[in-house]
Amino acid sequence: MSGAESRIMGQGICDDTMQEEHSVEKPFQDIRMTGLDTDKSHDVPSQDGTQRLYLTLSGTPPATWRDIFGREQRTPRSPIWREATVDGMCIVITCTPEELENHHLQFLKEDVKNTAPFKFQLTVC
Repeated sequence: MSGAESRIMGQGICDDTMQEEHSVEKPFQDIRMTGLDTDKSHDVPSQDGTQRLYLTLSGTPPATWRDIFGREQRTPRSPIWREATVDGMCIVITCTPEELENHHLQFLKEDVKNTAPFKFQLTVC
């Protein structure tokens, strides 16, 4: 493990018979980054030092959270910009651990933080 790797660490129900809709906000737990999954992270073939890095999240984000995160990711904020995606309970980015630490980690934290106002409400009919 390199030095950089060691530092990275409401439901609403529509009842047709009742013709009434009840909406209850489902509790939402903020999603945050919790560390680097060194078991999942691995080298990318034929790319010197580049790895597919899996940053763990505190929970599995719903689809809307992933959409918001994806929109945040569309704005490059560094000359060395790498796209990050959500895969289950992880954010996945392909870069070197040093590049993650020096160029991407702070922006990823901001992107995750920018999804925090999201509240999940589901209406089932």
